Amino acid sequence: MAEATNLSIFEWFCVVIILFAAISLQSSTEPIETEQPNQLESMTGVIELSTRSAMDAFGLTDFKIGAIASVNLTSQKVTAEPCSECSNQLTGIEMTGDVVITNLLDSNNRQGRVEATIQFTHLYELTAKSFLMQEWFLIEWDSGDSNSSVQIYIRHDPPRWHPETSSLPSSFVETDDGFMSRSGSEVVVQDSQDNTQLIRACLPDSFLCRASSPDAVLVAKYGPLTPPAVVQTPLEWQQQNHSNVSGIPEDSSFAQELMLLGDERNTTSSWCPTSYDDSIASISYQHIEQNVSLAPLSALLFATASIQPLFTPSGDVWTETAFGETHCSSLMSLEGSINFGIYSKNSI
Repeated sequence: MAEATNLSIFEWFCVVIILFAAISLQSSTEPIETEQPNQLESMTGVIELSTRSAMDAFGLTDFKIGAIASVNLTSQKVTAEPCSECSNQLTGIEMTGDVVITNLLDSNNRQGRVEATIQFTHLYELTAKSFLMQEWFLIEWDSGDSNSSVQIYIRHDPPRWHPETSSLPSSFVETDDGFMSRSGSEVVVQDSQDNTQLIRACLPDSFLCRASSPDAVLVAKYGPLTPPAVVQTPLEWQQQNHSNVSGIPEDSSFAQELMLLGDERNTTSSWCPTSYDDSIASISYQHIEQNVSLAPLSALLFATASIQPLFTPSGDVWTETAFGETHCSSLMSLEGSINFGIYSKNSI
């Protein structure tokens, strides 16, 4: 079986969000004051990788569409010490467990199988007045022969207001089958017995999919609130000088497809959470601001009573920097402040 290729960061992000669609989901079929506080304990289910991008997100570029990913994950609330630029303690969730991918067929119809472990952590800084300051999405994937690490960092400037809620918002409508998303990829949330939720969802680019015959069927189990576990504070993003640029990176991040970039720019620094090697490849572009917000999988994420990734790109310069197996991308102002960053490291 061919080795997995380097993962697309954006597709990584999307598929992982699919896996964790039930994070902190609460029942909204009864008045909230009658419910006992609970939290997500585990999630199990299957996802049919019915699109090319879903296959590629797991590094399965050499295999036919239609592999099946089975997930068995546990969840816990977490907390971390404030970062050096934080005024508040970090809180969030962490999910870990096994992913088994079967029904793999290559071009010669030879069958294969992948077993891996995955860890997903979402940390954020929230003020006492419910303003969101910073977010970190951390993904670790280990399949034995290969492993990958991804960190996505967002600084909200101005801070984003995010009041806590325990019910599904107006982006869902109640139907006979449960609560269904009004727009975007179809997502249906159903209450079941024994503190469980059934979630049926479609992948974001699976245009023929319907929730009645979904790509993903996940069962989320809930239990009583427990004290959060303490995890490490994410790696600090550092502004670093370009002392010896040897060329341009071979690969680029997803932002070049989502953001409007202009001409190349000469810059003497960029951001990364690890120190640069003596020789790096780097390129910078003018970033042209638009009045748009990036909200991937909004319907699916609203099904979580957790924080939805919502980001309006703001900044003047987009820089891509690569060295060894590490790739860092950052969106910064002319003064050098970072607003958005992506760090990835692959090892095969």
